[in-house]
Amino acid sequence: MEIGTLLKDMMQHIATSDFGEYFQQYTQLSKKHFKLADLDISPREFYLWKSKGLSPLADKNTVEEDKREWVRLDFTQYIWLMMVKTLRGFGYSFENIKQCKDSLFNQTELSVKANTGKDNTAVIDNLYQYFAKDTLPKELKGIMHAVIASPEFQTQVEGLFTKRRPMLEIIIFEAISHKNTEVGVGFFENGECQPFNWDMFLNIEQWQDSISKEDVISSTMRRPHIYISITKYIADFIVADEKTGGELSCVILSANEQELLRQFRSNEYKTITINYDKGMNTKIIKTEKEKRVKEAEIANYIQNIIFAPHSKTTFTRTNNGDLIINSVKTKKLNK
Repeated sequence: MEIGTLLKDMMQHIATSDFGEYFQQYTQLSKKHFKLADLDISPREFYLWKSKGLSPLADKNTVEEDKREWVRLDFTQYIWLMMVKTLRGFGYSFENIKQCKDSLFNQTELSVKANTGKDNTAVIDNLYQYFAKDTLPKELKGIMHAVIASPEFQTQVEGLFTKRRPMLEIIIFEAISHKNTEVGVGFFENGECQPFNWDMFLNIEQWQDSISKEDVISSTMRRPHIYISITKYIADFIVADEKTGGELSCVILSANEQELLRQFRSNEYKTITINYDKGMNTKIIKTEKEKRVKEAEIANYIQNIIFAPHSKTTFTRTNNGDLIINSVKTKKLNK
């Protein structure tokens, strides 16, 4: 089965995603935030991979490019090199990784529908900051806001963000947008790779007229492969990023997820209790004697609540100074 077939359903999800959220995510995650040291990759190892054609960076043929300080990566490139580390750890050949890299960095169409109506002031403000960067005189700011809110500008923005993107970038955005499912990539023995969305695999009975769920499962997960979870990479990244201020995790997490993390870290509660799946499993992660929640508990929360499959999280503050978090399963996967 061609990789494009499996991407079609993912693309439909992404094309209807909230534009404001996508705009913030894309502008931040496309910046060159990462160095080799952030991935625990030595320059020697990186340049070996580069000589084998595995580098996600475009060739510039400059002397400076061979210096470590010139290697800067965006989030997609960061995830790719993490995948290379994992694949090499499993003994996956350079030739097969190169073939997969060519597939995953192949450009495909991504259409994101803008929603910049007059009532969507947050999106308009984001666009204003991006295009004007506070350089306009006061008297022109109102005009700029009116322009951004106009249907004509919306059409132009849709064109701007309807671009050809690397397949890996699209898969990563799918994983960020749908944290409560499992998204990853399967790598096969012949150098082929396929995106995996386990929710789709297990719940969509008929993909197309001629492709059933059984066909998809047989051509993917039942074949020998190495599976790499993009969802797990993102969860691990957020855990590490939160420890250093959470600059990027702020655009990866929703407003509700960020607020709950803030509540976790605050010292205003006597106790913090998590009820898993309608109270069937309860865990107290902070008592009145403890000053703050341990970092390990925050990491567990990110991994097991934010990224829990098919779950919904709510929280309540009691009059006694307690925080109660309820994580409820919304549905079960079909077998």
